[in-house]
Amino acid sequence: MLLSAGCATSTPYQQAKDFRHEDYGYYDDKPEPQKDGTLRIRVGVNANADTPDETIRAYWGRRAAELCGGPVSGNDAEIKKWLQTVVVSENGSPDSDRNCHSVECWAISSKVSRLEKHSDSKDTYLDNYRIASTTQNRMEYTSDKNLQGYVYCPSK
Repeated sequence: MLLSAGCATSTPYQQAKDFRHEDYGYYDDKPEPQKDGTLRIRVGVNANADTPDETIRAYWGRRAAELCGGPVSGNDAEIKKWLQTVVVSENGSPDSDRNCHSVECWAISSKVSRLEKHSDSKDTYLDNYRIASTTQNRMEYTSDKNLQGYVYCPSK
């Protein structure tokens, strides 16, 4: 069995090509108009295991700011301050977030994936008689992290 250490560096701030296929980066859904005039947008970040949780949260805040007209400087402190002025929700319903109205207290989920790799079969012969056929197997494990939540953009 082989344990893969994954990438040696953190996931960069980039758009995921296809989050449903576990590509690394940020992703977001189409804005949903709400009764109060805000736009609710689901934002998520997929990252490798080497990306610190604080970096993942910063990426989430940065993407939310980009979508809602907040600061786009990339300054984490400025974005954290801005996030205090908008409604965010871990599960899409701000009234049921158990007093957790901050990205800082949201759970970052981890997922371990097992990849089984096969090499070509090898036959073993003794005096021209096949006595065994073996397949070389090896297991690799990868670990990914995900943070997902909703931002409610104020109407313009």
